[in-house]
Amino acid sequence: METEQSPSAPRPEAERPGDPAKRPPGADVLLKNPRSLERLRERIEEAVHALEHLRRENEALAARIRELETRPEVPEGAAVVAFEEDAEALKEKLAGFIAAVDQYLEQEAS
Repeated sequence: METEQSPSAPRPEAERPGDPAKRPPGADVLLKNPRSLERLRERIEEAVHALEHLRRENEALAARIRELETRPEVPEGAAVVAFEEDAEALKEKLAGFIAAVDQYLEQEAS
């Protein structure tokens, strides 16, 4: 027959509650209904998606910083003009504008 331990006797390791400092936050919270558990799951999924988005944005920003750091330094007081378009496409556009202005000036002269 098993003997009962006195309340002051040490409990076996398996029966001891975990160290509160080592338990995850909210481990002592009891969910009252399945909807609470579902809402918690939804909030966790939202947090995961937000973290994934922020990580992608962080990677893109880090890449942009690396790109900017490879550009030559501009002397103080200098003006810099930068275009997002391809240089050849920009030249073609400018040539088209110049041709249109030349045509307009020729029509005005005649």
